Amino acid sequence: MNAALRGIKGKRVIDLDRPDCDVRGPTPERLHKAGDGFEVGDDRQGTRIYYFKDTPLQRFYGRLKSRAGTRETDELTREYTALMKYRNHWHCAGLESSLPSVDLNRIYAVDPSNMVGMAKSERQFFHRQMYRSARLLIGHEAGIIVDKFCCYEWPMHVACYSVFRGRKMVRWSAARLAHEWGIG
Repeated sequence: MNAALRGIKGKRVIDLDRPDCDVRGPTPERLHKAGDGFEVGDDRQGTRIYYFKDTPLQRFYGRLKSRAGTRETDELTREYTALMKYRNHWHCAGLESSLPSVDLNRIYAVDPSNMVGMAKSERQFFHRQMYRSARLLIGHEAGIIVDKFCCYEWPMHVACYSVFRGRKMVRWSAARLAHEWGIG
């Protein structure tokens, strides 16, 4: 094992300042492609942590915040937090599709005894209830757009393709969810 890599509480800590370290972080090309869409943090143990803002939701609200004034920034932060909470409920509810491996030696058939589509724990059931209540709150049409944009991470222009006022609908939904959940 490289001397620059050491384990602390089961985690691998990388000392980026050591010349014998193999891992240097993101390449200059990756940083250039990210533009202003990343932050450099510190884990207080000498390691730099790069946090990339790659989702359409993060980029959209990042652009809005860069153009906004102080008062509007607070409103945008509330909206962003509400949409991230919405996405978290969707993800924790087990509604995100998985990419299972395919065994080519078997016949592919759905097994009804596995309760496919049912919540597998009380935690998943809770998150499904929260997701469904939020979806009812914002309505069907806005729910489709918010799901495409926040959960499935479609770009804004693609998610709003079928609806004329899609961007305003996402912001309206975010504000309504933030008010309902007491964010801000």
